[in-house]
Amino acid sequence: MIRQPIRFVHRWIALVFTLPLIIVVATGMILSFVPLLHTQSIRPGSLSHARLEALIKRHDPEGRAPALTIEAGDNILTLEGPGRGNNIKIDIATGELATKATPLSDFIGGAKELHRRLIFHNNWLTLGCAFAMLVLAGFGLMIGFARLRNNPSGWHKVVAWSLLPLVAVSPLTGALDGLNITFVEGRGLHPQVIAPLSLIEALRLVDAKFDPATIYSISTRGRASVARVFEDGALRAWNVSGEDMTRMPRNLPREIHEGTWSAAPATFVNAATSMAILFLIGSGAVIWLQRKWRSRRGRAFDRSARGVGAASP
Repeated sequence: MIRQPIRFVHRWIALVFTLPLIIVVATGMILSFVPLLHTQSIRPGSLSHARLEALIKRHDPEGRAPALTIEAGDNILTLEGPGRGNNIKIDIATGELATKATPLSDFIGGAKELHRRLIFHNNWLTLGCAFAMLVLAGFGLMIGFARLRNNPSGWHKVVAWSLLPLVAVSPLTGALDGLNITFVEGRGLHPQVIAPLSLIEALRLVDAKFDPATIYSISTRGRASVARVFEDGALRAWNVSGEDMTRMPRNLPREIHEGTWSAAPATFVNAATSMAILFLIGSGAVIWLQRKWRSRRGRAFDRSARGVGAASP
């Protein structure tokens, strides 16, 4: 008796969130390839500390930029500007401003913005999609076990049950990351330093420990200085302060969701998860349309039968 209302709620949550879920999952599938693309583009020894420092001094002589990002695939250095949309993009090879991004960079950048903010910067909607996916997975389990049948309903259940861990972990980690839940005690992910460092000072400390080509980003906002560096295919965060660097506690929800725990296997896992969720959304829509079609045909047949019966002598 309880399965019918559960199935009803499951169906309508899926219908309400179909479009935003498709957007979030499709863009997520695109972004799942970013860590692998970045690590494959890293060329050890191809970037020197002197080159980075010269570019920063040239394009930010007053030292106001609070963060930098290196896009290895496009060989672009981005200095964060004061305010949204005021970033400075620099071609590392020429040292000049990068006036035109590559089509791949534009494509990935658009997917990232859409995935995180969805439409009109509605972060709550992206978070709502994550919770909706979790509710759908839970209600799907309560509906019943999978039985292999060669129809949309059968394949929908088989994919949902066989890939349940992946289907559940992706929205769960996305929700935790959106709520800034890291499972780290204290302020491990928000380090405090005695005095704020400039990008140049932070870069010098990072260069003493890592190849500059492996740097993904350095942030010196406020009193926190954080460097994110690729190590053996994984993206790790380091607290940069004083005259030393210390490894920061791992933000597991973000690492799992973004696929930065290990570029190659994480890309495969996240891409497979996205394809599975898109299949579930599509097959669920087909099941609903088939049900509506059968119901409409049944009502039409009943009306026709009543009409025939009334016309009989």
